[in-house]
Amino acid sequence: MIPDLDVDLLRTFVAIAVTGGFARAGERVGRSQSAVSLQMKRLEAQAGVRLFRREGRRMVLTADGRRLLHYARRILALNDEAKASLARTGIEGPVRLGTNQDLAETSLPDALARFALTYPATTLEVTVESTATIKAKLEDGALDLALVLDRPDNADRANAQRLGTDPLIWIGDGHALPANAPVPLVVCDESCGIRRTAVAALEDARTPYRIAFASPSLAGLRAAVRAGLGITARGERALEPGLAPVAGNPHLPPLPELAVMLSRPPGAPASAAIDRLAAILEGLFAEDADPALADI
Repeated sequence: MIPDLDVDLLRTFVAIAVTGGFARAGERVGRSQSAVSLQMKRLEAQAGVRLFRREGRRMVLTADGRRLLHYARRILALNDEAKASLARTGIEGPVRLGTNQDLAETSLPDALARFALTYPATTLEVTVESTATIKAKLEDGALDLALVLDRPDNADRANAQRLGTDPLIWIGDGHALPANAPVPLVVCDESCGIRRTAVAALEDARTPYRIAFASPSLAGLRAAVRAGLGITARGERALEPGLAPVAGNPHLPPLPELAVMLSRPPGAPASAAIDRLAAILEGLFAEDADPALADI
């Protein structure tokens, strides 16, 4: 029987999964590289499985390690929330979060409410913009955290964690598209990365299309699709009543998968409030993930 897992060991385990090495993980948790190595030997002994394998200079999660990461993030988030709620320690100060509309309107509201309730002395400022704008503001130091949907190959692994995925799909109102006619697209403005991805996929497949409706808001896109004006490309999280994946159309090309990325600005100073919000967001997407498929 597996004994109860040590929270301190899990915290170091998550740090290794995020940073890819014992030395950088040690910097994050305040331990030496040798101490981190000993901690992982203890955790593997407790779990009875190998959690990491070496791939070049990086430590990469095994299948069992990916499975444990899903639960470790949830355990740590709940542990930290419980401690803060009982101790009522003086965690305070501003936290500036930047995010996309897709996440702001789907996954984030409950997590942000949980943060505000648990840490009432903090001041949360949320900016909702395109991924490109959020990444630029993070680089300029105008944000403390950025939670965005991005192409996995665009991720800066030094400053970003991959919390989960959101497959990009074609979304319609459940009715078939008109035959032998250009695909009617419902899109955001031209700064939208998803719009550019969808248009590029159609052009690469030589599928005729036309812009049937453009809106700066996700709510406007959904309303237009529900009204039958066309189809859109968004992550699966954008689905809601009245919307459905477009299936069985041979003219629509497949779309790439998006990653949910949590980033901090390079060289940012430590802040307990920022760390606690980051932990809640990590736990949020761990809850959404399939344990067998959870990734870093």
